[in-house]
Amino acid sequence: MKTNKWLILIAVAIPMLMIEMAGTSVFVAFETIATDLNVSIDRSVWLTTLYLAANAMMIPLAGWLGKRFGYKRVIISSIVLFGISALLGGFARDFDSLVVFRALQGLADGPVMPIAYALLLEIFPANQRGRMTVGIMLATGIAPAMGPLIASWVVEEIGWRAIFFMNVILALISMTAVMALLPSSKHSSEKVKVNWFGFILLAIGTVSIQLFFDRGQHLNWFESEFVIGVFIVAVVSLVLYLVVTFAMKDVSVLDFRLLKNMSFLTGNIANMALMGLLMGAILLKVFYLEWLMGFTPAYSANYQAILAGAMFLFSTVAGVMTDKINPRWPVIFGLPIVVFALLLSSRLSLYSGMESILSIGVIMGAGIAFVFMPISVTVFESISRKDMGAASVLNSYLSVIGGSISISLVTNLLMHRTEVNSAYLAGIVNADNAAVAQAVNLTNHHVALQAAYGHVMRQSAMFAFSDVWYLLAFVSISVIMYLPFMKRAKT
Repeated sequence: MKTNKWLILIAVAIPMLMIEMAGTSVFVAFETIATDLNVSIDRSVWLTTLYLAANAMMIPLAGWLGKRFGYKRVIISSIVLFGISALLGGFARDFDSLVVFRALQGLADGPVMPIAYALLLEIFPANQRGRMTVGIMLATGIAPAMGPLIASWVVEEIGWRAIFFMNVILALISMTAVMALLPSSKHSSEKVKVNWFGFILLAIGTVSIQLFFDRGQHLNWFESEFVIGVFIVAVVSLVLYLVVTFAMKDVSVLDFRLLKNMSFLTGNIANMALMGLLMGAILLKVFYLEWLMGFTPAYSANYQAILAGAMFLFSTVAGVMTDKINPRWPVIFGLPIVVFALLLSSRLSLYSGMESILSIGVIMGAGIAFVFMPISVTVFESISRKDMGAASVLNSYLSVIGGSISISLVTNLLMHRTEVNSAYLAGIVNADNAAVAQAVNLTNHHVALQAAYGHVMRQSAMFAFSDVWYLLAFVSISVIMYLPFMKRAKT
């Protein structure tokens, strides 16, 4: 019986929607969770970074799992584990246990994306992959728009725990769709082996490097024995993994031979930069709106929805363009828009209105769509059909790592620049300053100084946000390196 590739697309797109909603909906609850569980706002970011690190750990096993047990069984098993871990997260008693259950969700999600992409890349011809990617974007574009909006209402009306119970409902819907629409696939008859020693080294290295970036700023980097320890573990594990991999000529975990292809290599670097840029920019706006400006989660969700909605709308145009014209042109058109949006963000202040903030979201979403869509399609153009599975796994792993490390770096840099700026500006707040002296003469001495210091801290943070947005604008320009290697899909 001939399978309908578009029904298969729908079947795998729904679990993708579930994963994207689970990933983006937590953003709006960072401050609420931090307050309720008595942790700092920068520590609440672990709910995403360790989720992504755990996700990245499982991605290299996706190819083996798919061939060993069949695509459908692996996706269903992942959904079941996702639902159980979400349920446990909803009942978590403290922040540490919540992080563990959130990481378990990441482990469950890990194989789904690469398996889904590998399956779709096998059944869709090259000249239809732009439209295939549009189909995926219908799910992954709607999710970041719907997820935060629904989650913000849930947080304000019910509480943050309901977000995780919402994920349980999504898991049930996803399982129903996969069981009904995805045909069963027999496991491969070929003997598929995994270098388990190499996989363990890679997993330890992945988690350790994430812990290094997550905890570094909080523990003063190399002044902490813990940070030094995880850094050494990360370096030793990753170096040993590379030595073992190349010595044994092993490609069962990650096939680094594919990176000899300059088109695939530069495409993945560009993809990592884009993923890091997108995740970092969203996180910055959430912090800016909720932590600095004092807006409710609903306002933060509105921004994410506007950004995702613009990405979704313009991705449909970019996808068709990628199939019809040279894919370089959408990137050349979209990249200056991304840089412009980030520069506009750097000009925001403590008095900016929501209208101007949302308009930046529209511009940013449009720019990202025109850049991300062609790159996500053409990065596989130079890969042979037999290597599509390995290429999808490697691409997914690098993308997730790019996003998780970006979130940690952006958070660390934001806190560092806030400290630097506050140390500089605080020196101005003293009785020798004419403006401060006048304020002190007009009112209570302690009240005046306290008010001045409070404003200095907020302004220091605002300058820090501007600094990081400038840096993201600079990083976005690195995508240019991929332009010479982009190829139009063969008919």
